[in-house]
Amino acid sequence: AMPVQAGTYTWQAPDEGDEVRVLIPVEDAVKAKDLDIKIAKKSLKVGVKGATPFIDDDLWKEVDPDESSWEIDKVDGKRTLVLTLAKKSKWDNFEYLVKCE
Repeated sequence: AMPVQAGTYTWQAPDEGDEVRVLIPVEDAVKAKDLDIKIAKKSLKVGVKGATPFIDDDLWKEVDPDESSWEIDKVDGKRTLVLTLAKKSKWDNFEYLVKCE
C-alpha cells in the first residue's frame, strides 16, 4: 500500500501485514519525554505536551495497544516519530487511519 499523506503525518497499512505505521516529522528539539502519546484500542492521540495534538481521533479499526509501540528515528534524514500500531485483526483493512480523514 502506498503511504498516505494526511496533514502533518504519513501512514502505511499493508493489506497483508498485521501493523499500521504512522510517520510524523518532529523538530530536532522535540525529545521522547516531550511527547504525549496515548494508543488505545479505538483511538489515538499523538502530540507534544502543551501543544495541539498532531492526531487526536478515533481509529478506523481497532488496534492492540499492548503490542503497539513508538520511537523517534531518522527517516530519509529527517527526525521522525514512528508509531507502529498492531492491528487487532490482521484481516482488518485500514481505508483510513482515523475516522475524521
